[in-house]
Amino acid sequence: MRNRHICFVCEILFVYVLGNCGRSAQAVQEKSQSAEYGAVLLVCRAELHAVSGRVISPLCVSVPPDGGTPESLLSYLPLHGIAVDKMSACYPRGELSRGLEIRLRQLKRSPEGQLEMTVETGDLTFRPGIHFAEALRFGTYRRKQNEACKWTILNYTGGGR
Repeated sequence: MRNRHICFVCEILFVYVLGNCGRSAQAVQEKSQSAEYGAVLLVCRAELHAVSGRVISPLCVSVPPDGGTPESLLSYLPLHGIAVDKMSACYPRGELSRGLEIRLRQLKRSPEGQLEMTVETGDLTFRPGIHFAEALRFGTYRRKQNEACKWTILNYTGGGR
């Protein structure tokens, strides 16, 4: 399952966009992982900034198609200042869910090389008498890579609670 997940993220999600940065097919394959994770990192930073003031632990990031997190992404995000946990920390077996989840959902590409990603961020922690999980934000980021192949956020549509 993990290989299927990584292949989806590496090959389907961002290879098209990377190809527009003038790289050969071999270079695209070699660089796809760090570039795709750069886009995920950018979205995670924006989401964490948007819910600042709500320190919720653990932090989990889920990506399509199966809602898990590749091991290599679990290694990449902490190197760039985001301490992320395995999904099992947010959804412990036999216990109530807890923590903050940034869930990357629907992905669309435009002919201009822009990438749209729908993202949902939620507080999964059960609080008796208050709520069982709470959606904090739901929206879509529009991103594009510049000439140096660095991701930039063009805009965000959606909202908070």
